[in-house]
Amino acid sequence: MHRLLLFILVVALFALPGAARAADMEDLSLEKAINRALEKNFQVKVLRQQERSAGINNSWGAAGRYPTVNLGVDLDHVYADAPASSGDGRLTTTANSVSPYVTLRWTLFNGFGVSITKRKLALLEQVSRGNTALTVENAIQAVILAYYNALLQQEQLQIAREVRALSKDRFDYVKMKKELGSAGTYDELQAKIAYLDDMARCQSQLLNLNTALRSLNQVMGEAGDKSYRLTGTFTHEPRTYSFEELLKKMEASNRTLRNQLLNTALKENEVRLSRSAAAPTVSLNSGAGSGFSATRIGSAPRVDSSSYNYYVGFTLNLTLSDGGRVRRAIANARINRRIAELQVDELRLSLKNSLINLLERYNIRRQLLEVAEEKMASARLSLDISGDKFRSGAINSFNYRDAQLLYLNAAFEKLAAIYDIMDTHTELARLTGGIVADREKESEK
Repeated sequence: MHRLLLFILVVALFALPGAARAADMEDLSLEKAINRALEKNFQVKVLRQQERSAGINNSWGAAGRYPTVNLGVDLDHVYADAPASSGDGRLTTTANSVSPYVTLRWTLFNGFGVSITKRKLALLEQVSRGNTALTVENAIQAVILAYYNALLQQEQLQIAREVRALSKDRFDYVKMKKELGSAGTYDELQAKIAYLDDMARCQSQLLNLNTALRSLNQVMGEAGDKSYRLTGTFTHEPRTYSFEELLKKMEASNRTLRNQLLNTALKENEVRLSRSAAAPTVSLNSGAGSGFSATRIGSAPRVDSSSYNYYVGFTLNLTLSDGGRVRRAIANARINRRIAELQVDELRLSLKNSLINLLERYNIRRQLLEVAEEKMASARLSLDISGDKFRSGAINSFNYRDAQLLYLNAAFEKLAAIYDIMDTHTELARLTGGIVADREKESEK
């Protein structure tokens, strides 16, 4: 008896710091957890910066549509000192000139290479956005699973505490019966052991909850010792899915497939760009300049002069032979395009098979959840009846303990079934591109 009191006292002392921390806990919803994770995810931050860079590069100027204009000025100073052509002495000559100029070079036609390059830059920006979206999807899925795992452990802790409370009542009841002489030491010891087992189970489940919260902190980018009061509900309303509808959504919105299609479009663009290299190039070259100079020879008066000039020229360039370089580039670009197309076909087949497996798993887990709910209801009713029979003496403490364990296992099975079906539902949403869309809908509410 003294050992039991000592054990309860130790548990209470360890629980006091946790109770003090509970007052400082902040409420954490799933939406808040997702937003916090996306704000602090370093990979998402890096990809968003790369997306910004791709957006800056996606311009007609980078594609080469606009002319190149240069503005400059030439400054010259000449000083010469030479013997005079007649007589003694030396003849000095000084000359200073300033010649500003402007030149323009503009590619007027290069086989539509400018438009093709602009298309490539636009595709690269879309690819960058697609990589960011894929990372965001993975981050959201990780947060959802970590959040609901913490809720699972929290619900299991509540069930364990409920069973512990029943064991405490049973232990107190047996002690009272022993004091009245209607129960023996053996019955008291069995009730005590069961109560201690349930206390240990609660402590172990509390450890599981703390571990789950630390995992949630990790995916959110928070410190591991930070605690929260989870405001989400651990429930799931089973849905009936149509394979055809899911397949259409996957074909239209799966982020991995869309990124691969963008890669195929890039390979097709490379084929067009390689072809444009064989086309003639027409360029415009133009410029204008002026010159101002001042020259003095010996003691003669300074002579000033000025000049102006401009020019306009067109250049036509057509490569007649380059050792087959362009031809090989076109052939290789076509091969790369075909490889990308085959990869799309392979990915579509893989995703379709994954969708079939996931939908089958979801439907089976939905049935398992129905069974677990019915089993849980039966175990709850059996526990209530067993409690009444135990107090009336119709069954012994062993039968009552069996009912408690049956209820505990049934409750844990139901919670695990809920988590399993939520896990499959989340994976289905990610596979069909619905994770980000579902989050946007929740934000609008």
